[in-house]
Amino acid sequence: MSIKRILVPIAAVDDIEPVAVSAMTIARMFNGHVRFFYQRNGGEAPGELLHSFGAVPMSQFSTLLDSHRQEIESKTHAVRSRLDSVVQGYGLVLIDEPAASEGPMVSWRETDEPIVDVVGHVGGVSDLIVVGQPTSTHEDPVKTPMGAALFGSGRPVLMIPDERTVALDRRVVIGWNRSVQAGRGVTSALPFLQQAASVEIISIVTGAKRGPSAHELADYLSWHGIEPVVKEVEPEGHRAVGDMLLDQAEAAGADLLVMGAYSHSRLRDMLWGGVTKHIVAHAKLPVLMAH
Repeated sequence: MSIKRILVPIAAVDDIEPVAVSAMTIARMFNGHVRFFYQRNGGEAPGELLHSFGAVPMSQFSTLLDSHRQEIESKTHAVRSRLDSVVQGYGLVLIDEPAASEGPMVSWRETDEPIVDVVGHVGGVSDLIVVGQPTSTHEDPVKTPMGAALFGSGRPVLMIPDERTVALDRRVVIGWNRSVQAGRGVTSALPFLQQAASVEIISIVTGAKRGPSAHELADYLSWHGIEPVVKEVEPEGHRAVGDMLLDQAEAAGADLLVMGAYSHSRLRDMLWGGVTKHIVAHAKLPVLMAH
């Protein structure tokens, strides 16, 4: 297995560097292609744009529209320039049209479509989607690039916290809860697991789900040349499972956490919270998730 095509959605407010460097690190490891997609208009539909202008005379409308377009161009130029600088600093070149290449490649695309729609569409023909850590966990996950990737693309998602980049050859922790989603997370992570210096399976033994045990997962991974350590942890009273998992990952010195996402119904997780919501809000290390 390998990772050849990586999608990175960008908005003007994002901190580009951690996400970009992580994506390029993966592309360099697997000789892949990173595709940066930037949403130019900030997600405003035409009706929303008209509403934002308020009640203005038609004589001023053209001026306001021109000013809005110039603002979009200015923001787009600033984001492109910043990304150019990051890419060049990594020793690669940002291009507009991808071409056949034996080495890693980085390309740039602009779109006026809502980025969540682009992620759902383009993500389906990507091996991996890399996103920044959401700034809020209170909105509907589907309305964020990460949620659109998880629920709309069928592809694994790598979430990068601010000021962190992904390490491919160090310590990986698998958060195992026996769910279908966790299984998808593990199979999606096989290219990383095969590169890692050590792999540890952490299972918080809640008994909430049926499925393969942590030891059965370890046996499966051994067929892929991976020899993980298994650690089963008893719940601690009313302490959140997500909090326990992050503590275990930190104690293991993990550089990457692999897990399933939203193994309960999304409505239940939104109403009551859940492991995924806690991890997304509080993780200090990169997290590879699959739904």
